[in-house]
Amino acid sequence: MHLTLLILLTATSLYSQISGSVVDAETNQPIAGVNITSGNTGTAADNEGRFSIAVQEGDELTFSHIGYSIISTKAFAGMSVKLKAIILRSQEIVVRAGLKEESHQRSTNSVTVIDAASIKRADGSHFQDVMESIPNFNAAGGTSRPRYFQIRGIGERSHYFAEGPPNFSVGFVIDDIDLSGLGMAGLL
Repeated sequence: MHLTLLILLTATSLYSQISGSVVDAETNQPIAGVNITSGNTGTAADNEGRFSIAVQEGDELTFSHIGYSIISTKAFAGMSVKLKAIILRSQEIVVRAGLKEESHQRSTNSVTVIDAASIKRADGSHFQDVMESIPNFNAAGGTSRPRYFQIRGIGERSHYFAEGPPNFSVGFVIDDIDLSGLGMAGLL
């Protein structure tokens, strides 16, 4: 009995819960979804930027999020971490229309582009909500079925020959795309 109690007390004292919050360095607003890791242990910040992780005080914690610089710091109770925003740059988006690749400026097809400013102004927390402003594009689905895209011309036979059948497979969902790191989105 005493040995069991001693083992339980030792095991619970090895790791304590370190709690804290993560905010934007400029705005002091909480950042949701920040990855917090220490060795093989990890967690993510909730919608209010709060987190709790089972590590010892003094362990090294790494905080990372798309669009922010990575910070490593020592763990302590009640910590508040400020992440600095960074500018993400990417190469030009290439539109694949049919069997060849070309830039959207040279394409003879209708191309709609949503820039970063439009994404930031859009209401909604999901990528589909942002894309709903594109002409000839519909996001369908409901509570019992995951959302999926309906794009102009997807039912035409020529589309099947050029691109193959549409992907309606389970798990083909882009609902989890993080909008903070997205600079531009487009639809052909």
